[in-house]
Amino acid sequence: MNVGLNKKATLTAAIQRLDEGFYKKKLLPQKTIKAAYAAGFITRGDIWLDMLNARNLSSPMYNEAQALLLEQKIRLSYADVLRLLIQTP
Repeated sequence: MNVGLNKKATLTAAIQRLDEGFYKKKLLPQKTIKAAYAAGFITRGDIWLDMLNARNLSSPMYNEAQALLLEQKIRLSYADVLRLLIQTP
């Protein structure tokens, strides 16, 4: 089961959209998320930071129980904030 790759690609694309939408210079992903939250572009900054942390931890993930937990977080928490980002003009 390779849950991490799809989530990592989605989160990376979301971070790039935030970065391109608000800032001319490149910021670190964590700073981009915090700045986007402060500017009101995203809500639930805590979930965005949790997604970033999960992305970083999922790259070397080989434990199926951890992968299943991550998949559950994607469905129950992360998907909603990603949908909000997609709906933002």
